[in-house]
Amino acid sequence: MKETVDRSGFGVVDFIMVLLLVLTLVVPMVRIFPTYVEYYGLKKTIDRIQKTAQSEDEAKTALQNQFAIDSVKAISVDNILIEKVNEKLVISFNYKQPIPLYGDLSILMNYQAKATGK
Repeated sequence: MKETVDRSGFGVVDFIMVLLLVLTLVVPMVRIFPTYVEYYGLKKTIDRIQKTAQSEDEAKTALQNQFAIDSVKAISVDNILIEKVNEKLVISFNYKQPIPLYGDLSILMNYQAKATGK
């Protein structure tokens, strides 16, 4: 008569389940991460330009130059609002970026920032 041995361990089915879970979480993060990096770069850029630029035209020119250097594709300089409020330069933007995940499934990210110099 054979003895039954209680085996505990990591089987093929367990491996596949963990792999599916990891892929379900990792793929969206990998796709979203570059858009966050670009957003924070844009935010840092408008903060810096808001502090250094004296006029709206100077700010727009500086943004155009920086966008060319950074190869910004998510938003154009024409979509950035540059205005004087109470003798202070205010630069802001608001844009949406769809991120495809799997087939027809995508995530829509809303990004907005405002540099007021406070």
